[in-house]
Amino acid sequence: MNKFLIFVFILLGLNYLNSQKYDFNWIMGERTALIKDSLDGTAILNFNSQNGSPLIQSTKKINTDFWYYGTLISDMEGEFMFHFHGNFLFDYFNYKGVNGYKKICPQEFCAYDPQSCLILPGGMNDTSYSLLTTESKVVGDTFAYVLNLRNNFHQLVNSTNNTGVTIVSTNNLFLSDSIDIGKITACRHANGRDWWIIIGRYNKPEVYTILFDGNKVVRSFIQNIGRIPENQSNGYSCFSPKGNYYCSTSIKESNNLSHGIFELYDFDRCSGQLKNRQFDQLDTTPTIAFGCAFSPDSRFLYLSSSYYLYQYEIIDGKLSNKTVIAEYDGHIGHVFDNNTSSSTFGNLQLAPDGRIYSNPEFLQSRYMHIINKPNKSGAACDFIQHSVRLKSIITTTPSFPNYRLGPIDGSICDSLDIDNIPWCWWRYNQDTSSHLCFEFTDLSAYEVAEWYWDFGDGTQSRDTSPIHCFSKNGNYKVCLIVKNQYGSDTLCRTLNIGTTGIINNERQEIQTEIFPNPARDYLIINIPDYIPENMKIKLFNSQGSEVLDQRIYQGSNIIDTDQLINGIYFVYLRDMNGLLKTYKILIE
Repeated sequence: MNKFLIFVFILLGLNYLNSQKYDFNWIMGERTALIKDSLDGTAILNFNSQNGSPLIQSTKKINTDFWYYGTLISDMEGEFMFHFHGNFLFDYFNYKGVNGYKKICPQEFCAYDPQSCLILPGGMNDTSYSLLTTESKVVGDTFAYVLNLRNNFHQLVNSTNNTGVTIVSTNNLFLSDSIDIGKITACRHANGRDWWIIIGRYNKPEVYTILFDGNKVVRSFIQNIGRIPENQSNGYSCFSPKGNYYCSTSIKESNNLSHGIFELYDFDRCSGQLKNRQFDQLDTTPTIAFGCAFSPDSRFLYLSSSYYLYQYEIIDGKLSNKTVIAEYDGHIGHVFDNNTSSSTFGNLQLAPDGRIYSNPEFLQSRYMHIINKPNKSGAACDFIQHSVRLKSIITTTPSFPNYRLGPIDGSICDSLDIDNIPWCWWRYNQDTSSHLCFEFTDLSAYEVAEWYWDFGDGTQSRDTSPIHCFSKNGNYKVCLIVKNQYGSDTLCRTLNIGTTGIINNERQEIQTEIFPNPARDYLIINIPDYIPENMKIKLFNSQGSEVLDQRIYQGSNIIDTDQLINGIYFVYLRDMNGLLKTYKILIE
């Protein structure tokens, strides 16, 4: 059976440069739980947080399923804008955008596989976005997949009348051919504005290479890259953060076994050419799709099957030092009611906090895995299985390109006078053994050459990612200035260590959030803005006996409750200054 794809772009509206926090909200979810269930809702990882690490959140306002497809985008400041779930486009008011209730897709669904759709910011137009998506068609007696380009979505933000997304025009057929299903990804052109989009021709050693300027297709050509026919089944594709490598994964059937395979290419951001193909075969474990992601410094390539996580080091452009980072530990997690699911590995996605996240692919789950230090070799990358616990059920995670990649200065394609003016972003993590000590991690973009840290206590550092210890509790304004030859940027955050912030000469209440309630196997406690000295959560049963005592920190904290018997419990949050909050929860 031949498979055809049609390519669709859609233009949407907002600002363009500056912050570029387009991927700062990860909205995921499958609304399978009953409405009465405390797990009902849509899961969110919010990276636009005080400490730069994601807050685990949940909402019932976004009443949408993300099954095996879906894409979304936030605005430049990291506020969620809209998402596309395979049929309708919903904005931040949960309105079905598209001029009333008109569908994006002429059929029931456009996108059937992960990476079947993608949202890209416009070119120099500060009020446009583009949606790339696939749809299926029946052509005679052939079931066809088509790749479409839909244009002219505009985002009209009006707090008075809650105006949402409006589509000016849609359904601009760009390409109809026999093309891979899914694996749509993009990389910035060397001019810093346009996008290269790569998608393979089905059952051929060729790929389409499309140059899109944010408003129209500027150029499209086919290049024979010698890829193998098997590399067109389920899988993922990804570019390295620097845009110098492209990887595509798939599954090869051989002797009744499914082999994970991948191909790595050098990528020329100026010409769009792929070259220097490298190939390797992974394990034969039962896997629907193999994930891929690069480390932030583009030095390491990570690949995952359902049961194994691999790391390759890239030395002088060559794949080297293949390492098995982890084997699935067999964890089975609660989903809803009496249903459980395996917490295997799946898609890999580099996040704005510099970590790589993974979820069990095509399985209902409330668990995610993290590579905490992907720039480190081997076990030092600090991979932790099922360390992220979500309130709501997910089946897939979103796929994003690197939105924060600038021009190649001085190249022949550096033709638009766009400079790599630095953008500053960083996170911090409190030392678990000394509450006054912190690890600061630079996450800035656009060819940073110099770093100037001021810790607000009279000390400074020129290190990229320093470790600093304060002498006592207090409110410290920590600033990072990043510079290069084109300019500088500054980000300051106030660290409230062992004390709350002051607004209008008044101490602020410590904000806390605890969910789900009722709970089953774990609780999530969010402490958004306060850095505790030694905060504890204590649980007491209905007889007044203490059953849990655990230290918690700023951000999202996971509290395991699967060993507790069902019943009512009383939660006490205490810091060195005494009792802060009390809650009553039900474990069932």
